[in-house]
Amino acid sequence: MNKTLLLSMALAACSQFVVAQTIINGTVTDTKGVPMPGARVQVKGTNESVLTNMDGTFSIVTPKASSKLQAEYVGWTTTTKTGKDGMVIRMGKQSWSKPEKYQWFVALNAAFPSDDLKNFNFSPGLMLGRVKNFGWYVKGQFNGTVDDVEYYSDWYTGNDKRKYWSVSGGGIARVLGPVYLYLGGGYAERNVYWEFQSGDYEKHRVDCYDGFMGEVGLMVRIKSFMLYGGVQNTFDEFCFDEMDRHVVGNFGIGIYF
Repeated sequence: MNKTLLLSMALAACSQFVVAQTIINGTVTDTKGVPMPGARVQVKGTNESVLTNMDGTFSIVTPKASSKLQAEYVGWTTTTKTGKDGMVIRMGKQSWSKPEKYQWFVALNAAFPSDDLKNFNFSPGLMLGRVKNFGWYVKGQFNGTVDDVEYYSDWYTGNDKRKYWSVSGGGIARVLGPVYLYLGGGYAERNVYWEFQSGDYEKHRVDCYDGFMGEVGLMVRIKSFMLYGGVQNTFDEFCFDEMDRHVVGNFGIGIYF
């Protein structure tokens, strides 16, 4: 008797579980009705998901018939619909001009401080930020140091080494479609070292500067990638250089995630 009762209870529990599960069949297409193979369909709020077949069809198990189903495909707008058997989920192309959500980005950065076209020196760095229509960023670049000595009564070789570093941050605003403007400020330092015949280096202070730095530039988003370029200008009250020696070009390439 007890065994029969236990078996009946187990069968009842299983039948309730089966009833609670619903299988939904459907199709994912674009706005013109063309099937989209390989699209990911997920029961919203769960880890249950499937990929569509070559004809765009799918079959997925849901906790209830009215569960929300979410379709995703790279380069297309994520679409959510209430589930029902035989449903069709239509997806549209993702628009560059209308970001759906805030996204992080990271970029490799290169600064090119110079006082003439023959003496560019490369300063690598990173740019990190988060943006939708508006956002923020932090950026820095650095290309090492040089051990300098006190003045020697020795002849210069005519060679030099140039070092530059900066840290900055600021705001980002979308101005048109995939084009963004960034504007910020920070601190920068540039040093130039002249070489002696002995192989030692001395800082040539006339060509050096440090102080508050302002910057402005443009960013262009291309799907999951970004390109940007801008200029930095350091304001040094005690600098002996011409103003054009304060200007530093910045270029970079990055990725959104």
